[in-house]
Amino acid sequence: VEKSGNPERFAQVVAQVAAATDRSLLLLSENVDALKAALPGVADRKPLVGSAVESNYEEVVKLAKEHNVPVIIKADGLDALSELVEKAQKLEYKEFVLDPGSRKPSQTMANLTHMRRLAIKKKFRPFGYPVIAFTTKEEPLAEVTEASVYVAKYASAVVLKASTKAQLLPLMSWRQNLYTDPQKPIQV
Repeated sequence: VEKSGNPERFAQVVAQVAAATDRSLLLLSENVDALKAALPGVADRKPLVGSAVESNYEEVVKLAKEHNVPVIIKADGLDALSELVEKAQKLEYKEFVLDPGSRKPSQTMANLTHMRRLAIKKKFRPFGYPVIAFTTKEEPLAEVTEASVYVAKYASAVVLKASTKAQLLPLMSWRQNLYTDPQKPIQV
């Protein structure tokens, strides 16, 4: 997450993190210059880049298209998000992950549910992309509980601050058991 306003510093930190881990990368900045500085060094790892908002979506989507990486489209509210997705689609790139912008768990859950229903039942194409959710709780158990709600309610990706295996195990168990056949008993 770039908060310094210094594109060179952001590029250095991204390079250090990329060198230290083989995990997936998420480059979060609404500063296009920071993304331009950081992305070329890690583009071969296909990081998720964001956020394309109303004020910068053309530049961010063009940058993502140039490096062939997925981009987060973010807006506050479903109406604004659908309009922004339609505008971004006109740039002839469709590797999107949607962020409805809400950070309150109840509003995020409602947005995720509405987006999935519109995409499947109403065949509303702008919401037919994967969706990302961000946890907001500080305490690890509360954060994992919040993330489990998002996993159960259609989030394609969930971004957490928790990083230890003990904190993530309940979430992984929930996800694994959620998507099993209930008519087939779980075998150990």
